[in-house]
Amino acid sequence: MDPVSSDPDFQVAQTIDLMKRYALEDRYDPYLYMDASAASQPDPITGVWRTVTGRMRFQEDEDSAEGMPIGDTELAEVLIRPRDVARTSGCYGDCDDFSMYTACLLETMGIPCAFCTIAAEPDEPMRYSHVYVVAYVPMSDGSRVRVPLDTSHGPVFGHGPGWESPVAFRRREWPLSANASSKTMDVVAWLSLGLSIFSLWELARKSGWV
Repeated sequence: MDPVSSDPDFQVAQTIDLMKRYALEDRYDPYLYMDASAASQPDPITGVWRTVTGRMRFQEDEDSAEGMPIGDTELAEVLIRPRDVARTSGCYGDCDDFSMYTACLLETMGIPCAFCTIAAEPDEPMRYSHVYVVAYVPMSDGSRVRVPLDTSHGPVFGHGPGWESPVAFRRREWPLSANASSKTMDVVAWLSLGLSIFSLWELARKSGWV
């Protein structure tokens, strides 16, 4: 357990920094690697979506933190590492846990991504209240296509790859690496077979098979 700032924006920055660290460190975990290999079909984006939404169930941090030694006036921010999600069937977590696991799978496949925080509550328009992942998918011409993946708002909400909340009083992206850039077409794209081959090649290259 670590204390965080009482300033809302700085608190978000602290949390995002830790989320990025966990997502990047855990991409080398063998269980995570197996999940990423399985998620590469039928294409990486669809595969990641199905893997995350099939394994994880939504639960508020207040419920996850029940029994922890925190004061009545303190807020709990529970982070479940991707490597632990990969070892758990039916893991429970909130949007930051969904996002870390999603980002870790993408980064393992060699697909750059960013965490995206939004302020979506009308009564608190300056407070970031939700986080999801944006993938920057490499195309054959060298460009990257921006694809939102809000996996915690999955099948239960009737959403899928490419959807993101139309309500955002504030929005900020936090790239996990320098390759996650917004200098792309701001469109939703379904991936081609070529992108699946690209991701499989990346997995093979990182494992030393090629």
